[in-house]
Amino acid sequence: MNPFGTFHELIEERGFERCQPALVSRWKAHCIDYSVTYGKKTAKSCLWMDYAVEGGVGRVTVWVSGEAYFEVRATDGRDVLRETHLFRDTKDFHMTYSRVPLMLMKLRGDDLVSLTINLPDV
Repeated sequence: MNPFGTFHELIEERGFERCQPALVSRWKAHCIDYSVTYGKKTAKSCLWMDYAVEGGVGRVTVWVSGEAYFEVRATDGRDVLRETHLFRDTKDFHMTYSRVPLMLMKLRGDDLVSLTINLPDV
C-alpha cells in the first residue's frame, strides 16, 4: 500500500491537505512564499502549487492522471526550468516535485550544499 495515496485521493479528495501544515512551515522557514490551489473537478482534475522568492517564481501542476509540469521563471523573464513528467504513483511525485522550490532557492543564491533535508530512514 502506498502511504502517499493515489492521485485521485491527493487531488479530488484533497488528500494533499494533510501535508499543508508541514509544507507551509518548511517553505516559510526557507523564506519561500507558497500556496496550493485545487482546480475544478473534471475528467482531468488538477492541483497546482505556486512558489515565489526574490528572483523568481515557480509552479508545480499535477493532474489526477499522474501527469505533472514543473516550471521556474526568473524575475528577468528567463525560463530556468520546464519539465513534464508522467508519474506512476504519488510516491514518485512527492520525491520529485521539490525540484521547483530548490531551484528557486538556487536562483536566489542560497547555499544548497549546507541545506539540511530530513529524509526518512530506508
